[in-house]
Amino acid sequence: MKGKMFMVHRPERLGEIAYYCMKHDLSIKVVQPFVSHRGEDSNLVIVEAVKHTASDGLVLKDAIEVHAKNGDFSPRIQRIIRETPEDRKRHEQKEKYYFYVLLCRDGSFYGGFTNDLAHRLKMHNSGKGAKYTKARRPVKMIYHEEFDDKSLALKREYWFKHHTRKWKESFLRKHSAHF
Repeated sequence: MKGKMFMVHRPERLGEIAYYCMKHDLSIKVVQPFVSHRGEDSNLVIVEAVKHTASDGLVLKDAIEVHAKNGDFSPRIQRIIRETPEDRKRHEQKEKYYFYVLLCRDGSFYGGFTNDLAHRLKMHNSGKGAKYTKARRPVKMIYHEEFDDKSLALKREYWFKHHTRKWKESFLRKHSAHF
């Protein structure tokens, strides 16, 4: 459920990739083209698709230029292929995960999980967060908890969703959430 697939391929294969994705219930979410130099046709694309999600929300990114005018790799590509000790340190820092509760326009609650609260709220309010919230916008984040472990945040989401409305209201009041 919601597993991701990434493909690095030639742009002329996009039609086949789209067909394969539709056939296997994968929604293409991001297409990132790469060009050798600005003004040239793309010679490589990265396609990100997600299993069992709505087919809307495709983002076609601006092409990333691989080479500078002098033929060297562009600074952006250099950052990707030549990781510095500072980059490694940043990657080693533990990511935070969150369980959150949204108050929907119709007064209902939605519990979810993310590693970026602000981005997730923006996605829900743009209609790309979840089917449930898409028809109940705007939504407001009224509660969240932070976890160092992804599985704990996911378990908390599951736990919250499997309680009654009355229990959820009591839980949110105990945690000073305003709804």
